[in-house]
Amino acid sequence: MQADNLRYYKESDTRISYVRYADDFLVGVKGDKKTARDIFQLILYFCESELKLELHPEKTGIKHKSKGVIYLGYKI
Repeated sequence: MQADNLRYYKESDTRISYVRYADDFLVGVKGDKKTARDIFQLILYFCESELKLELHPEKTGIKHKSKGVIYLGYKI
């Protein structure tokens, strides 16, 4: 999978937000779960193959907004 395969969601309700501090980042996706999974796979591929980063398995994943996530010590 390459970043060139990323579909552009021009006329849809999908929204993507990105927050970063030092080596921690959070990506929010407002849209369906399949879109979130596709974006997640692209991020994993890019981080591992291009940036040569290892992502923490317990901190990496897809969560629903109703459950929240801990980011920099705060529940969002």
